[in-house]
Amino acid sequence: MKVFPSLTRRGIIARLIIYPILLFVLLAIIPLYFYSHPPRHSPDITPAQYSCQYEVISFKSSDGVNLQGWLIPRFIREDESLKPRAIITLCHGYGASKADLLDIAAALAQAGFHILLFDFRRHGESSGSISSIGYLEQLDLQAAINYIKGQKGLRGLKIGVYGFSMGAAVAIMTASSSSEIKAIVADSSYTNLEIMAIRTFGSQYHLPSFPFIQLTRALYRAYFGISLAESSPLEKIKLLKGIPVFVINGGKDPRVTLENAHQLFTAAPGEKRIWIVPQASHGETYLLAGKEYERALIGFFKKYLMKE
Repeated sequence: MKVFPSLTRRGIIARLIIYPILLFVLLAIIPLYFYSHPPRHSPDITPAQYSCQYEVISFKSSDGVNLQGWLIPRFIREDESLKPRAIITLCHGYGASKADLLDIAAALAQAGFHILLFDFRRHGESSGSISSIGYLEQLDLQAAINYIKGQKGLRGLKIGVYGFSMGAAVAIMTASSSSEIKAIVADSSYTNLEIMAIRTFGSQYHLPSFPFIQLTRALYRAYFGISLAESSPLEKIKLLKGIPVFVINGGKDPRVTLENAHQLFTAAPGEKRIWIVPQASHGETYLLAGKEYERALIGFFKKYLMKE
């Protein structure tokens, strides 16, 4: 008696075709699912730990995502009588939260700027079940800007944006369609999400870009209704004719390589500056440059946001 029926030649051929296809689909789905569902890291510190007064705020994106943030008023010195002129919105990177930017926020507040920090969708304390790694997050930043415009004590202030990594990409792309943003600091922004995906397949998963990038394109479009290539700070930065841009990158960043920074700087049409922190890997520019980094940001924002 046969326990296992023998496979026909046709059945063997079918399995030899179907199994590799299923494996191919699975290998493409896993990275996209992983990156579009980052683990949440709720803040374990607040601005109070930096001697900053702050207000817990919330606002909603145009597609209905509830976003959580902190509003930090500028430090006021006893000898200062000038009215505030600017507010800076800080945009964190992928997989991070608003708390990761508190060091920079405190330094800018001490320099005389109001500060707004918030968590992107699917990050920190904000709602949202999925991250688009930059594209839909433009709605989040625009919601933060709309919040500023709707507050009596804030409307009329010049708005600057600081972003790191994904947050830097979001800042550039949002500014291309938002007249409210008057200056941008973009630290470690990618140039194009599709190029980043290709690099990730090779460096992290050790897979060839073909044929996996083709399926990832289709899956991303199915998820978000756009192509990977449309999430492109490199194309959007070309539209920032009246917005000064400060591009920063780590000299030894394996994720967002120097090529990204130089391409963005070259493409920016207006006033611009570039700074490469030589020994810095991804996320180490501020860590290594420290006070010099703070002075560079403060000087840039004061030049373009504080002038009459």
